[in-house]
Amino acid sequence: MGGTPTSELVRVAEAFVVLQRERHAADYDVSRSFTRGEALALVAQAEDAPKDWRKCRGTRAADAYLLAILVRARR
Repeated sequence: MGGTPTSELVRVAEAFVVLQRERHAADYDVSRSFTRGEALALVAQAEDAPKDWRKCRGTRAADAYLLAILVRARR
């Protein structure tokens, strides 16, 4: 496949950001509460991300995404 990000890869990247942000809020922001609907939506997003990843892994865009995460983590 080419280097153009797929909709699945975009969803994986969005899930990574959203789920990490909300996990930090749940862990460290004692004033933050989640409604049942919010929690269920986050669970669904977490369940869908691996499915989306399996559809796009191995593409140049997915490889570039992984490299970007690795480089950023080392900074």
